[in-house]
Amino acid sequence: MNSTEKNFWVFALGLTLFRLVYIYFLPISPQEAYYWYYAQNPALSYFDHPPMAAYSIRLGALLFGNTVFGVKIGAVIWSLLTNVFLFLTVRQAVNWDEEKTARLAFGAVLLYNITVFAHLYALLIVPDTPLLFFWLLSIYFFQKIMLTEKPVYWLLTGLALGLGLVSKYTAAGLLPAFFIMLLIRPELRRWFKTIWPYMALLVTFLTFFPVLYWNAQHNWASLGFQFADRAAHVKKWQTKYLLQLLASQLALLTPLVFVLFIRLSGKIKSVWQENSSIFFFFLSGIFLVGGFLLISLR
Repeated sequence: MNSTEKNFWVFALGLTLFRLVYIYFLPISPQEAYYWYYAQNPALSYFDHPPMAAYSIRLGALLFGNTVFGVKIGAVIWSLLTNVFLFLTVRQAVNWDEEKTARLAFGAVLLYNITVFAHLYALLIVPDTPLLFFWLLSIYFFQKIMLTEKPVYWLLTGLALGLGLVSKYTAAGLLPAFFIMLLIRPELRRWFKTIWPYMALLVTFLTFFPVLYWNAQHNWASLGFQFADRAAHVKKWQTKYLLQLLASQLALLTPLVFVLFIRLSGKIKSVWQENSSIFFFFLSGIFLVGGFLLISLR
């Protein structure tokens, strides 16, 4: 382990310890109280979101009682895992020397942790909290497919994506990224002729199936609420909604990360031929970002 890796672990574990102490003094938020109520009534899914946040709260409450600490500890643990896999994912993306690669990965973790939402989701247990981890875990395993060509990573990618969907429906935004990478990269296109991508989809479906079953038993209440009901209440096209979205993202990401994202978007065409992983990182988020940009106009 080089010095930068040691610094990363000191940072990640120190930040986690600070947050464990910090949540002891925080009040519960209305959203968390809502999901705590879900956790007291175990089910395969719930009205407005899949159950992962509720399951996290239930496990915390079983270990530490029905306390604010018991409710929130899942958020701290999910955040630690997100930081760890962000480091691992970026580290395996480039073929630099060990120290330089570790510095890049640690830099990515530091950039992530200066954003407002990184801290919000480390202190509040909401559906986005586990979603961030499973989103990143899906990217990590798919990147393993690109780097090692080992079929087992298809199954792990399918499982991670399925658990992402059990966290929040927006995890489906990763599917176009997977498909496009397989389509445009000749070395990856051969996978279409194998059973493994389809096995991955099957694993995702089986993992997500309890949520679908609950929806089917409840007249598709959750999916209807999240998609059909909201689509029925869209407003007229107005640029003010787009401006509100951009302002909120500027605040949540901080101006530095927001500007870096815009710069990356401008350079991605020249980068994608050089490094598949970097282009895949871009694809893994752009469909969700683009979708919400369009939605923000309504």
